[in-house]
Amino acid sequence: MDARLDIYRILGLNEGDAHVIRNAGGVVTDDAVRSLAISQRLLGTRKIFLIHHTDCGMPTSVDSPHHRQPVHSAHRGGRGFIFDVATGRLKEVA
Repeated sequence: MDARLDIYRILGLNEGDAHVIRNAGGVVTDDAVRSLAISQRLLGTRKIFLIHHTDCGMPTSVDSPHHRQPVHSAHRGGRGFIFDVATGRLKEVA
């Protein structure tokens, strides 16, 4: 959801090359799963990347009901990454 992340530039893609679903805190919600299912079943998406970023304000938000729900890189078979907003580097996590 963070506007500092230009997903297409980070991944070396052109507009239209990928479906990008953004939400606060990278939480895998029912709505995000529904959107991914539509992308896969109806539009043929074959890979899912989950990208978190450093300096995220979501985990510190006491008002958020999701701030205690971490997303693991293996969740639902997605690959996981951390984008460092200071360096502009993307690092895969195991």
